[in-house]
Amino acid sequence: MKKCLLLEKVDVMITDNEDIIGSIRITEENYQTNFIVPTSLYYRFTVKNICHESIFCSDLHNIKLTIEPDKTLLTVINKALGLNIYDTDENKLGWSQTVKEIEPKKVIEFSLVYILGEEQNNVIFSPLPSKEALQEIKDNVLKATLVVSQDIKEIARFKLN
Repeated sequence: MKKCLLLEKVDVMITDNEDIIGSIRITEENYQTNFIVPTSLYYRFTVKNICHESIFCSDLHNIKLTIEPDKTLLTVINKALGLNIYDTDENKLGWSQTVKEIEPKKVIEFSLVYILGEEQNNVIFSPLPSKEALQEIKDNVLKATLVVSQDIKEIARFKLN
């Protein structure tokens, strides 16, 4: 397949802003419903379709964005959280992605969200890592590669740093 995607910009933040990452509804032992906004690692990718046809025009659920961390980032993540959040099959904290159809010659944003933990004690999420550990994650988040796959086939790969 012809390379049609161009990565124009990457923004990354650690946030608990509900407008950006949303919230999760949980029901406590006493059947009381609460909404939790876990602190998350949020990647936003600005991508351009440089081809003359739409990309991802059907079956958006068959699109997968993956971050492949380098050794430094993987070590930092494992030290802070005790697991590799980028391995979506093993990630017990949670993750999500947003992808949309890209019309020819248009620019659009994709996002990936990885839950890091929660400040408040609850039965759903692990405690948030220390401020120092979060800073170390923030300092290293771009030491990775973004892989875009469609129907399990890799269609684009971008170094983030």
